[in-house]
Amino acid sequence: MKQLFLFFILCIFSAGILSQDKGLFIPKEIRQAYDKGTRSTTGAPGSHYFQNHSDYDIEAKFDPETGIIRGFENITYTNNSPDTLQQIAIRLYMNLFRKGMKRDFRVSAEHLHDGIEITHLKFNGEKVAGEVGLPFQDDMGTLQMIKLPEPVKPGGEVTFSLKWKVRMPAKGYTRYGQYGKENWFVAYWYPQIAVYDDLTGWHEHSWHGREEFYNDYSDFDVTLEVPDDHLVWATGVLKQPERHYQPEILQRYRKARHSDSIIHIITVSDIENNRIATPGNKWHFIAKNVPDFAFATSAEYLWDATSLGMGAAKKRRVFISSVYGGDSQKISRSTQISREAIKRFSEDLPGVPFPFPQITNFNNGIPGAGMEYPMMANNGDSKDKEFVTGVTVHEIAHTYFPFYVMTNESSYAFMDEGLVTLLGIEADRHISDGQPYYGPISKNSYTRMAASLNEVPPMIRSYMISDVESYFTHAYNRPHAAFFYLKDMLGDETFARCLQTFMDRWNRKHPTPYDFFFTFENVLDRDLAWYWKPWFFEFGHPDLGLGNIKEQGNRQIIEVRNHGNLPLPVDITVWLDNGSVREIYESAEVWANTDSYDIAVGERTSIDSVKLGDKTIPDIDQSNNFYKAPDFSRL
Repeated sequence: MKQLFLFFILCIFSAGILSQDKGLFIPKEIRQAYDKGTRSTTGAPGSHYFQNHSDYDIEAKFDPETGIIRGFENITYTNNSPDTLQQIAIRLYMNLFRKGMKRDFRVSAEHLHDGIEITHLKFNGEKVAGEVGLPFQDDMGTLQMIKLPEPVKPGGEVTFSLKWKVRMPAKGYTRYGQYGKENWFVAYWYPQIAVYDDLTGWHEHSWHGREEFYNDYSDFDVTLEVPDDHLVWATGVLKQPERHYQPEILQRYRKARHSDSIIHIITVSDIENNRIATPGNKWHFIAKNVPDFAFATSAEYLWDATSLGMGAAKKRRVFISSVYGGDSQKISRSTQISREAIKRFSEDLPGVPFPFPQITNFNNGIPGAGMEYPMMANNGDSKDKEFVTGVTVHEIAHTYFPFYVMTNESSYAFMDEGLVTLLGIEADRHISDGQPYYGPISKNSYTRMAASLNEVPPMIRSYMISDVESYFTHAYNRPHAAFFYLKDMLGDETFARCLQTFMDRWNRKHPTPYDFFFTFENVLDRDLAWYWKPWFFEFGHPDLGLGNIKEQGNRQIIEVRNHGNLPLPVDITVWLDNGSVREIYESAEVWANTDSYDIAVGERTSIDSVKLGDKTIPDIDQSNNFYKAPDFSRL
């Protein structure tokens, strides 16, 4: 008993030392991961890090007339953890539209249904106890726990087989659904094993529709049956394309896969003359090491495609497609936009070659809408070409976060949305000649919401936030500002080096924000707790103001005060009474461990006026951003 007590005291003491050393609040689950060696305080995976894996073999039939999917799937699940699993968590995302479900948005009654219908469920070939239906322990909405007939030991494997049916919403929502009579984007459509990780075990919260996802990397072998006049685009690589396309379409398809030019694979004339698809064949896709699988189908959309070589030799090519309606406005530009964006991402920031073999932009026609999936994007259209550029670039940037680096979107949305907003704006800056669509929107939206009752720090778990504006400030605008000013402070090359190290350590793994923070500190060999805490952990707001302006010897001293706690750049314009103008810029580094900063203007002449801030730096109170020297000549 004495030894146990001493061990308990030692754990508390070591946890306190760790937290003190890092300068950040570290939850007990993270501290325990350090103790177990699954993660390290350098930000790298620990020697005992593990990740479980699923192989999905799915056959499904989709009826566009009714929106009903009938499917059969075998899931082989490998337990790479050191734990014996007594139960399995299965995600039924399609139950979001079940009657009586809690949701973060309104749904019309005609889109509601009775949930997924499972008529077959076996474990290692044996039927799971229970009658036909849902033999689950508890009704947990879009997550269900299955008590296993026998446990899955460390290193063990289990196979599930399921037969199921569900109806997709017959309306085009932002993420998925029906867009016109013949066009569907289908997502969250198959039963999926939840994540079991080193921090909390099973990831058990039910999805309510606002927050996004956290999945294991899996392998998919998917066969889809649709009507003969429908084409399919999906996550993964299409097997035997010659079985699906008429000769002329096949020739264009193959040409586009090796072309730097945009090829019009399907034109208006092809659709009018019904010379596209070869009937009677199922669509077979293979996707390796991806966190999800989505598909789109249409009988009337046009299709453009091109490709882009990766690496110095350009031997690996990324196949880039856009699928859109003949009456679209600017979305037809997305093929070229995508090509330019992928080139920028691969060569500039993050400077990591595009990690998947293809990407398809599907046009959902909803202004302002965009949603990402592995190798797929479901994007809105607009007459505003800047919007189309912005949303296309943003959704493609998600290929890196969370699909290449599986950040936990449901808990820490800023880990992907904040970084992706930064990556997208940086790429868009080049594509749109210095006028990125999302830049001023992000800054203005954040300024409007900052310090309000609805603002919460990014480290608050994302799935706890149902308010729309709160979520967007929490996930997009505030973290984008934090990452942008961090890059400004470190410099482009150093920031890219830190980010690339993080991505190299955690590609196709499950990092936490702490792994991100500590990787940067590890690469830089410096403590950044003074930056992480106010931006990500604490309540605060952007508000710099001018303090005292005084003479000190031959120098003029301008005091800048940080009233809002957040480290921001200092941008000052000084007009001197001799007619000269001084521009002074300091990065957020000046706020390391202080809330007041003095700037010396080394002139013998006096200051006439001062302006603090510019249009790129948020500031909720600009009443203290200006100074005008008094005119004593009138006395």
